[in-house]
Formats: sequence, structure tokens, C-alpha cells
Amino acid sequence: KVWNWAQNATLAVKNAVSIPENEKELQQLIATSTGKIRIMGSRMSPGRMLALANKGDTLVDMSRLRGLISLDEHSATFAGGTLMHEVYEVLTAEGKMLPSSPGVIASQTLAGALATGTHGQGLQQSSIADEALSIRMVLADGTVADFDRQHPKFHAVQLGLGSLGVVTQVTLRATPSLIYTCYKNAVSGDTLEQDIYDWNQNYALSKAWWFPNENQVHVWAAREANSEEVAQYHANNSELIKQE
Repeated sequence: KVWNWAQNATLAVKNAVSIPENEKELQQLIATSTGKIRIMGSRMSPGRMLALANKGDTLVDMSRLRGLISLDEHSATFAGGTLMHEVYEVLTAEGKMLPSSPGVIASQTLAGALATGTHGQGLQQSSIADEALSIRMVLADGTVADFDRQHPKFHAVQLGLGSLGVVTQVTLRATPSLIYTCYKNAVSGDTLEQDIYDWNQNYALSKAWWFPNENQVHVWAAREANSEEVAQYHANNSELIKQE
């Protein structure tokens, strides 16, 4: 059987899973299917969103449709099954980044991260889907459609939860990489209600884990590095500098 990422729900028996090698195979699979189709990326969604209900239904594994397709000065196009950590690695190697910061977990597929509204760290950060410039999708009849930001249905496609079609390509906005100075510490939870606003106002990125039983909050926050910090970073061969 195939389980979800959390290993707490059965999704399907293995012979009900199809793994298309390319977009053309995916089109044929969808066009000829007689049952319902669900799309599987990294299987991180709740089991009820992915589990097959009836015999004859198909769970589509998108793991073969992955990787960089094209790259230019302001954007990068990836296959929908590309894992998010691969997106970040490719962009970083090119001196680029997404304007929206990564989510806490980077093992989702790009299409899954968009469809489920995976977001950046802090109130100043939008969702990763907000960085999509265009989205290519195989529709229920097996045809292919491209949606850019001028398309009237683009915003529905951005966070479609896999219900509108199968995303095969995404073109993302890319900007020059920035260097950040990050802070990690633990504080009392007594003033969390105000602190969480302060962290988000004072830092470009922030996240916090609240442990009520210990009345403690573990905080991670980051701001853009100043010129001195950038120089130190480059002097250290662009490797992480750890300070007390």
C-alpha cells in the first residue's frame, strides 16, 4: 500500500498508482481514465485529500516530471513535480532567490506547495504561489492550458488544491539573492501577544514556536545583512558565520 507522508493514512494500493514519464503520457492517462484521478506530490496533504475512494480510481505520482526547464534574468520555469529544496538549490547556484521566503519544510513539490498555499515566514511574506508568473496545466479532458497573470482564472489556478487539473510547469519570479542575519533565542511566553507583532514589524522574516506548558517561545528572526556583515560573509567564502 501507499501511505501519506505522516504515515497515518493509506492512500491506495500500489497497482492503482500511475507514474507518467512526461507531459504527453500524463495527457493520455487523464484523457483515457474512466475513474477519478488524484494527484500525489510528496504526499504531505491530509490522507482524505489523496486517498482513492473507488476501484478504478487512479493516484498519479508526479515524481518523474521534475527539474529546471528554463531560466532567464527575471524568472525560472520548473516542472511541477520538482521538490522545493531543488528549486532553492538551483536558484541559489544562479545567485537568485524567490521574493517569498521558503516555508519551514522544503520537501513539497512545487505544484503541491502552490496548490496548498504554502507560505513564507512572517507577516511580511506572501505565499509561494504569489511568485508564480504562469502555470501550465493538463485539464480533465487531457488538453493543456497555460495561465498567466492576465488570465481571468489565474488566481483560481494558483491555489487550486489539485481540483482544476494537473500542474506540469510553473514559471516563478526570481530576484537577486540577498544575505540575511538571523537570530535564534528563547523568551518568556508572557508577552507573546505583543511580541509576535514586534517580531514581524522589526524583521523581514520571522517564525516562533510556542510551548505553553513551559511558558516559553522559541524565536527565529532575520533581517537583511548590513554592509559589514555582508563583507564578513564573503570573507568567510560565503559560508554561514555563527556568532554568540
